[in-house]
Amino acid sequence: MLTLEPLRPDHADALLAFERARPPASMAVLTHNAFTVVEEFLLDDRPALRYRRSLA
Repeated sequence: MLTLEPLRPDHADALLAFERARPPASMAVLTHNAFTVVEEFLLDDRPALRYRRSLA
């Protein structure tokens, strides 16, 4: 499941999203739309990736 994170004052120049299951199609869409992986973490004991796209 892909989730966009709300804009925060400390990240007002970027969009953030995270993906839990890492399906290849979702990863391809994010990469194609200029999102880059910035963090790997566990969410509910499952691997997840956080993506960032600069708005500047």
